[in-house]
Amino acid sequence: MGSSTVENSAVDTSTVAGTTGQKTTVGDEFAETVRNLNVYDGLALLIAFLLVGVGFLVGTIGGPPSGSTTVVDFTINPADEVRPLAPGATALFPVYINNPNDYGVRVDVISDGKSKATNGCPEATITSSGLDGPAGFIMAGGVRAYEISVTMAAAAESSCTAQTFTLPLTVKLATASEDRDR
Repeated sequence: MGSSTVENSAVDTSTVAGTTGQKTTVGDEFAETVRNLNVYDGLALLIAFLLVGVGFLVGTIGGPPSGSTTVVDFTINPADEVRPLAPGATALFPVYINNPNDYGVRVDVISDGKSKATNGCPEATITSSGLDGPAGFIMAGGVRAYEISVTMAAAAESSCTAQTFTLPLTVKLATASEDRDR
């Protein structure tokens, strides 16, 4: 009977020298490495995969709500010794924004404001200019100050300088997750 030759073209023929000098295929070397992993290595690998998966899900599903709106009662005293405000004058006043959420936010908008009628002084005796997209981040439960331009009406009575005015301002807060959607 004749002899036949089989070509080994479909089998990986790359070899790696083993520690004993014998040749093994790369597939055998990888299988040996995997078999040599102990239980703790396997457990650590499994935990790593789970953490990556959970992180991916949290990142794609979302987190806190997309934002909120809050109202700030902005109080102005024109007779203040540090920041006096005379009829017809404009000055910068700090407004303190409190983040009532349990996650950090940025301020998107602080609305324009106008005072309510106060002790004979008409509505809008004091007005403020709003801010659109002011810089700054407020940590969960934190407070941040923003400078607001405030004007006292030129026609305001001199008695109005002794009054304290309240301007309700609407503040739109946004989370960092909204930044991802832009």
